[in-house]
Amino acid sequence: MKKLGYMAAAGFLFFACEPVNDNGASPTLPKQVRDLTGGGEKSWRLEQLTASSGATLPLPACDADNRYVFNVNGKYKFISGEERCSYEKSDYTGVWEFTNNYKNLVVENEVAQFTKIYEIKSLSAGDLVWDDGQRLETLTPE
Repeated sequence: MKKLGYMAAAGFLFFACEPVNDNGASPTLPKQVRDLTGGGEKSWRLEQLTASSGATLPLPACDADNRYVFNVNGKYKFISGEERCSYEKSDYTGVWEFTNNYKNLVVENEVAQFTKIYEIKSLSAGDLVWDDGQRLETLTPE
């Protein structure tokens, strides 16, 4: 009878625990969400700007030190670095979601009350390329 109790407890633990992959993220999350958030919270920084013509654009220092932080719970943070661009007033928070079958990333700024839609060109655990409507922006995780 004792063995049956141990087997039941072991079975409960086996089925009650959600599996995780190598980076600690739940494999039940869609791959795009895992790649963007790391299954928890993930910080990205702008690495490269590309014109629609394909030419590489200079990356201003005030953009290079910014951070985009995506949380698996749908929260978003923009953290402006020490070098502030003229259009950057402060850090802000908001919410994010994928739309159009993971082809678009919609970010809503809760403070300034604006919505930005990025067209995802590629997304992996180590690379995010989106079109912001004016140029391609390549981001890499921190």
